[in-house]
Amino acid sequence: MADARDLREAKLVRNVTATILLSVLLIYLVWGAFPNPRMNMQELGGLTPDQVVARLGSPHYDPRKLPHPWTPEREAKGEDGPLTLCYGDSDFFPWRWRGFGYAVVFENNQVVRVQVGSK
Repeated sequence: MADARDLREAKLVRNVTATILLSVLLIYLVWGAFPNPRMNMQELGGLTPDQVVARLGSPHYDPRKLPHPWTPEREAKGEDGPLTLCYGDSDFFPWRWRGFGYAVVFENNQVVRVQVGSK
């Protein structure tokens, strides 16, 4: 009688463990399939470059830090396009399996567009 109860308890433990592991795997897969909700125009629209960096941290790519840096004057002359800061999901969620890239585009020192692309 004790053996039957031990077998039922062992089976229950196996089932619960399998359910927990599958749930964690499912959450991990679903979590990585969607872009970061903070990277949109509602959150960033109208902010200055310094405000975006303060809110999101240092970008992967900042043309203001290149050997020939982006400047408003160079943009006005047509030598550079609009200021664009690039971020990746690894900046926010290092465990993301798929990952997205984000380009925050500025005109007149304000965010005018946030582009999202998958890596």
